[in-house]
Amino acid sequence: MPLHPLLRRFLESRDPVLVYGPAATGKTRLALEFYWEAARLGYEPVLVATEPGTVTVAEEVGVPYTPVLTLDELVRVLAEEAAKGRYLIVDSVNFHYRGGAWPENARLLALSSSLVYEVGGFATAQVSGEGRPSGEPYIMPWARVAARTRRGPGGLFIVEVLRPVERTLAFRLEAGRVRWL
Repeated sequence: MPLHPLLRRFLESRDPVLVYGPAATGKTRLALEFYWEAARLGYEPVLVATEPGTVTVAEEVGVPYTPVLTLDELVRVLAEEAAKGRYLIVDSVNFHYRGGAWPENARLLALSSSLVYEVGGFATAQVSGEGRPSGEPYIMPWARVAARTRRGPGGLFIVEVLRPVERTLAFRLEAGRVRWL
């Protein structure tokens, strides 16, 4: 099923999107939906995978990905792909940051987020114990669109768009694809 019309509007305008939430709340599936829709629009998307789970899901559904193992490598790959004008999709932008919030890591996290901002793209982020994205001060300012995910009752995935509008969306997974409700 196509991307939700509200999310498609953000993609078409190349607004930088940040979706954050706990594990297993649909963030990677949304990243794949953005990938497929960006490809349909001719944006030449690139999926940058920082998490092992992203690699597994991308391989299951046949989406090409570029794996990265460090924040340094993430910045390098994003800079190279941004220079080519690619639509950047990062799952997750803060994966390598969570292990240590040192000043150098904060700079690299901010740089990664700014690259997504510069060319337009989609990034996911895991949350810390407070329910906020790890490294929030370094990633949130770069997102024109911010949304939070959570699990709902009966297998629903809830996407709460927080800015630039407040709207709640819901989807289910059917045959490995998102079906918007």
